[in-house]
Amino acid sequence: MPRFARPGDPARPKGASWARLGRHAVARRADLAAIRLLGQHRAARPPIDVDELAAALAITVVLRAFEDADVSGMLFRGEHEVIGVNTS
Repeated sequence: MPRFARPGDPARPKGASWARLGRHAVARRADLAAIRLLGQHRAARPPIDVDELAAALAITVVLRAFEDADVSGMLFRGEHEVIGVNTS
């Protein structure tokens, strides 16, 4: 049986689109990665010290007002990883 049912297949959830099913799979993988990361750093309960966690992973966190208010943050992967957080 295919992982995602084709249109008209009874196994496909009613109203589900390929895009929605894909987003759900990505969100699920992100959830599992976050749980694994928090467990590795023994940060199982809130509050989570995000700056401490980022430092442990050698990730720089930069707070700046972005020109585009619709963007809450970004991740840059290059020689160094940087998380940008929109303060506007």
